[in-house]
Amino acid sequence: MVFYERIADAAGSGSVVIDWFTTGVCVRADSQRTLDYVASQHHLAGCPMRSPSGDRINLNVATDAGLVAGIRAWARAETIDRRESFRGEWYGCLRIASDEYALVVDHGHPNPHALITRDFRSWSVVGERASGLGLVVSRTIRELVREDLLARGAVMLHAAAAERPSGVGILLVGAGSAGKTSSAIRIALGGGRVVGTDRTFLLAEDGSWLAVGLPMSTRLGAGSVRSLGLAEPLRSRSPIRALNPFKDGAADQPIDGVVISGLDKVSLGNGEVWDLLGCGFTAATAAGHVVVLESAPVATPQFERLDPDDAVAAMRAHVLSPDPDYLSLWLAADPTPETAEAAFDRVAALVAERTVMRVVWDPARHCDAKTARLLFSPYRLDHDKELVGRRRRANRY
Repeated sequence: MVFYERIADAAGSGSVVIDWFTTGVCVRADSQRTLDYVASQHHLAGCPMRSPSGDRINLNVATDAGLVAGIRAWARAETIDRRESFRGEWYGCLRIASDEYALVVDHGHPNPHALITRDFRSWSVVGERASGLGLVVSRTIRELVREDLLARGAVMLHAAAAERPSGVGILLVGAGSAGKTSSAIRIALGGGRVVGTDRTFLLAEDGSWLAVGLPMSTRLGAGSVRSLGLAEPLRSRSPIRALNPFKDGAADQPIDGVVISGLDKVSLGNGEVWDLLGCGFTAATAAGHVVVLESAPVATPQFERLDPDDAVAAMRAHVLSPDPDYLSLWLAADPTPETAEAAFDRVAALVAERTVMRVVWDPARHCDAKTARLLFSPYRLDHDKELVGRRRRANRY
């Protein structure tokens, strides 16, 4: 029996379906823990903007320590190339049958595993043990979504995004600690939905601009945890990823046998954010507004409408092409990463059609229950000024 089918048979009948924008994935696994993890990470609320195009991708997941050990030993002599998946995590790629390839993670990884494919689309994932496989599968889904969007001409930005109850979306671009994630959650708590929390795609489609979130954990620091009222609930909670520095005794508790130190943020799946805050997610929204957030020790928020050249410069600084955390298309037959030139051109095209505002603020001081009104108010003011100008020009005649 070939390896892909061996894992597919071992995966059993338990399954969960993940539909994220135009990417559909059916995950079958021999561990309910893995399925629960994947379902929580990709939990969505409400009706989606798009449905998957084409057949769903199959991900078969099972544990087989002997098979993992055999493929890892095989990789020492037979590796064709090496691929970096996520921030320093390397895989060796090798042919294991006439029509099958394997990506096997390097020695030293806390969750030894391999991914087996026939077509670089559907995969069988085999792990040494069940613990940690949920994260491996979720990162695999994330990469499938990322590669699909890049193939559609999308641009990845260091940005969050959210959708208001009216369906109007806002793209929140900025560096780390600029308040992107907390702002998106605050907007969603007002009856909207979170789209993305740290990585968000900008996609031109049928004459409109869409913001599409990259499925990943929501990471919240101490300030956000306190302001959102999560300090007490997190004292006794073990999130599905178990990454919670705010839990009592967290520094002494190993994660899948590995002690993680120096954490300053909790990592929560979409389902956990929903359970804790009643805050829902959607995979995509219309990018109606664009705000560049900058953190500074200011007493009051400062707003500025950027002229096209300044807007392009401000946006380009946050284009992740290629993303420093995803330096290759590691699940593709050709892992060569995307180039930046086309991404910059698409950002310039967006700026030509959208007003870009800059908000300079102190997130710790200003990101609160009034955030949605605060971030959308510059657009209302700008719109009002334009209406007044039109009326004055009309009265001249």
